[in-house]
Amino acid sequence: MKLFLLWLVFQPLPADAHTWNEVKWSAHICKTHFGQEPVNGTTVEVQTPDGARADIVTKEFVYEVDWCKSGKWAEAIGQSLYYAAALNKKPGIVLLMKDADKERKYYLRALAVCNKYDIKLIVQRVP
Repeated sequence: MKLFLLWLVFQPLPADAHTWNEVKWSAHICKTHFGQEPVNGTTVEVQTPDGARADIVTKEFVYEVDWCKSGKWAEAIGQSLYYAAALNKKPGIVLLMKDADKERKYYLRALAVCNKYDIKLIVQRVP
């Protein structure tokens, strides 16, 4: 059985967090999850050799940040695998979850794939 990381965040968020896009969430996650601003070891929007852009890159992992909804979770998995290959890192995804009841089936699909293919999974609850 492969291990995965599930990170459900229930911490207070800024009042405008409901308006944030993926780039803003990526910067927030760098700070709150990795404990630093998105510089020096953890960077946001890193360009691959062919010009694609990985959302978060750490010393060991590359993460794709995307919404936990129909189709987007699968795109996140594919992108993280490509970015990992392009940057010689381990793959990871951060799913942004707005409605746990409505998005549960997409989370479970992502969880199954991430567990099987050893992709690190982080779930960020969003307002």
